[in-house]
Amino acid sequence: MLAKTIKSSKAICWEQQLSERQTQILELVAQGLSQREMSEQLAVSVHTVREHLKILYRKLRVNNRLAALSVALAKGMLTYRRQVKHTATCPQCGFHLSPN
Repeated sequence: MLAKTIKSSKAICWEQQLSERQTQILELVAQGLSQREMSEQLAVSVHTVREHLKILYRKLRVNNRLAALSVALAKGMLTYRRQVKHTATCPQCGFHLSPN
């Protein structure tokens, strides 16, 4: 009976919300950064990034980046933002002007 209680409380623990750092890692995964690039951007070691990823994967119950992104999108932890170049139209000739 005690073992079942411990097991179920462990399962609840992994269902908790992501920490701020885990959310940052997830966003960097979504940007396609490598573990080394993440470590440089966050000013931590690659080992620390790996540990955050392991915990993140456990919380999301996945075992790779693609699955983590899929679950995060499905649960609303991340939102898909398509980058669109903004254009303007010349008021005199109607020609489309791009910012650069």
